[in-house]
Amino acid sequence: MRMDTMWCGRIAALAAVTVTAASATTFGVQGQAGRQAASGGDRQIASIRPECGTRPLTDLERAVDAARVAEFKRTRGSLKASTLTTITTYVHVLHNGSEGRVSDRMIRDQLSVLNDAYAVHGFRFEMAASGRGNPNPDYTDNAAWFNDDELAYKTALKEGSADDLNIYINGGGGFLGYAYYPTIVGTQSEVLDGLVLAYGTLPGANQPGISDIPGFVYNLGDTAVHEVGHFLGLVHTFDGACSPTNDGVADTPAERSPDFYCTVGRNSCKDGNGLIEFDPINNFMDYSDDLCLFEFTVGQSERMNIQWMLYRQGR
Repeated sequence: MRMDTMWCGRIAALAAVTVTAASATTFGVQGQAGRQAASGGDRQIASIRPECGTRPLTDLERAVDAARVAEFKRTRGSLKASTLTTITTYVHVLHNGSEGRVSDRMIRDQLSVLNDAYAVHGFRFEMAASGRGNPNPDYTDNAAWFNDDELAYKTALKEGSADDLNIYINGGGGFLGYAYYPTIVGTQSEVLDGLVLAYGTLPGANQPGISDIPGFVYNLGDTAVHEVGHFLGLVHTFDGACSPTNDGVADTPAERSPDFYCTVGRNSCKDGNGLIEFDPINNFMDYSDDLCLFEFTVGQSERMNIQWMLYRQGR
């Protein structure tokens, strides 16, 4: 049985691969053809660069989620993280012999990158304690799993509940990483929840097609930060393009297409309303490389905390 998935981050060397993307919603798994394609002048860039293939939310998904968020705000008011939520984290390393067998130190460094990015927004990530016969991280030497036989390895390895995080590290299946929105919780496909990382995206790791792209750095750990953003309900800053609602967060400037080159002063939507709002090229949910990314907005922080409470907390 083939399970369609939401994928994030194409490795340049495999840019010709055709992928079917999907998202688990409150209505179950919904197939959706194709990756998010870059538009205009970015189309040529996208054909040779790692990029995120997670599709935008459908209009129906946006409407349902917007209604739930509006009702939450009506009854609870605006939400700002006042306490630190600890997310228990399980790490599964799927390697092929020595290939992809990242060190425990790289994994600890990756958790540190996540904590540095998310602590100010109310989240921290803590490795679950190892138990007898159940180490964390765990290592599995399996060529098929390394090449991303997703349903098989997640069915065998997934631990915890919806408010825990499972990170699977393998060859990436041709991508930097991928994840699922919180709306997968409670559906028939919840076993797929969590995020997958190509091993070359971990701090200090080296993987052909990721670490050897001249002029770009993808091994500082920010792919995981981006994917956890999806896990906590964020979409790309360019989803919705120049529409009034764009990514569903009021304080992220509208962006017609992803930025790859950390282009200072880029204004892809040309505003048109008398305001000058430059593209959010430093936002973790855009497409710049790790050297350029360093922030979430206040609105994104609020959305992550609301999504956590709506879909994951205590489930």
